[in-house]
Amino acid sequence: IADNKQIMLKAYKSINTQHISDRLVEPIKFTEHYRTICAFEVDSETNKYFNLERIGEVVVLEEEQKHEDQHEFKKPDVFGFSKGEQTYTVHLKLNLKAKLLLTEEYPLSRAYITPLKQNQFEFKAEVNSLKPIKRFYQGLKQDIEVLEENNFILE
Repeated sequence: IADNKQIMLKAYKSINTQHISDRLVEPIKFTEHYRTICAFEVDSETNKYFNLERIGEVVVLEEEQKHEDQHEFKKPDVFGFSKGEQTYTVHLKLNLKAKLLLTEEYPLSRAYITPLKQNQFEFKAEVNSLKPIKRFYQGLKQDIEVLEENNFILE
């Protein structure tokens, strides 16, 4: 990043495409806790977030970055999603089990959890995608109470 060079992400394992491929990118910034890197992907001409654990190898190229005018960093939500068609307010009541699992799987969620009473917690956050919270809820329905008008989580 400091040298303003393009890099090749070798053998990147994509969950979206379910393919392993090399990606020519221009790195922009690491996200909090260095779990992902935001980079401009040259082939698709889009800014994407790449999970560091899915990168086989990083090769720094001699080629200077050429697309800085298209670089854009948007801070990801607590689930790691940086963009969506809209944002959603998620408001849940969690028991201790759900709270522990949520914070272990998504460490950034800690900042959005407040204790209510013994072994009861409130989680309230703006998110860019409902996929992670729906998946989380489906596995722990008996440990989570959906608050306010969050019926979209139940769908």
